[in-house]
Amino acid sequence: MSKGGKPPPAPDPRVVAQAQTQQNRDTAGYNAQLNRIDTYSPLGSQTFSQTGIDPATGAPITRQDISLDPQVEQTFRQGMALDQRFGDAAGGRLSQIEGMQPFSLSGMPGRSDLNSIRGNAQDALYNRNTAFLDPKFKQDEAALRSRMAGQGIVEGSEAYTNAMGDFNRGKEFSYGQARDSAIAGGGAEADRAFSMDEQLRNNMISEQLLGRSVPMQELQQLRGMQQPAQLPQFQGPGQVGTNPADITGAMGQQYQGQMDAYNARQNSNNAWLATLGTLGSAALMMSDERVKEDISPVGELNDGTNVYLFRYKGDETPQIGVMAQEVEKKDPEAVKEIGGIKHVDYARTLARALRAA
Repeated sequence: MSKGGKPPPAPDPRVVAQAQTQQNRDTAGYNAQLNRIDTYSPLGSQTFSQTGIDPATGAPITRQDISLDPQVEQTFRQGMALDQRFGDAAGGRLSQIEGMQPFSLSGMPGRSDLNSIRGNAQDALYNRNTAFLDPKFKQDEAALRSRMAGQGIVEGSEAYTNAMGDFNRGKEFSYGQARDSAIAGGGAEADRAFSMDEQLRNNMISEQLLGRSVPMQELQQLRGMQQPAQLPQFQGPGQVGTNPADITGAMGQQYQGQMDAYNARQNSNNAWLATLGTLGSAALMMSDERVKEDISPVGELNDGTNVYLFRYKGDETPQIGVMAQEVEKKDPEAVKEIGGIKHVDYARTLARALRAA
């Protein structure tokens, strides 16, 4: 039934956001300006200047200018010209590489006919060996026959047959060795021809690869020699800055403080309203201001009637209630005088305040 006032309005999020954004922008601009320190040295200078305002964000548009000492600038331009020459030379090598045909073995010499080489070598070696064996065994056979004739061993006899068998087996063994030797020699000759072919092809492949790699190596060397000209480095200022004020937090704390005060008033009003509620059942109560002291207002009813904290004279007990003189002005029928002291009909007074709610 009390008029404890309205709660404080919550902060408008848009207003808070705009205020915080503006504070952040102001702080950022301030910090940026702190770090834009013009620098001057024997190498040249670097300076900052504001050229305008960004229409989209409102942020300042800043320009940085670097001016070199004339002699330093001349050295820098000479380095750039040298780099350009290295770049042109590297471009020439690159064009040469791009014009190369894909690597191919089509121009390599064909491989030798190893079977023919092996067969020819075998025939040559066998013929050489038999050219020695043929006359030797012819002479040995004639000598054997003459010897057996002198000994009276006639052809067709057992002794003759055995002797000629031994001779022929020895002859066949020697020709077999000659044949084996020729086969081994033919294989060795074929292996030698194969190795020579491989060596020749490897040499030709190496020459082709070398011819292709030289331009690439030269390109890499030229690129390594090409060092981009470097501008002199100016030492930047130390980074300093300030933190933006926490507008959002401050407004939130202010709102919370207002809510705390509002809640405290509400709790207080609720407390004395409960007390007044108990008085409403007591019919007439002595409420003349002349019998009260230590009077202080603590709130008001919904119809505007003030509520006070007080003590009756001669009594130390704190009391809560209205003043009969004030109630009488609003509702004379709610005040009765008994023994010269004004009394208030609390039931009537509280009912009127309830109707005004």
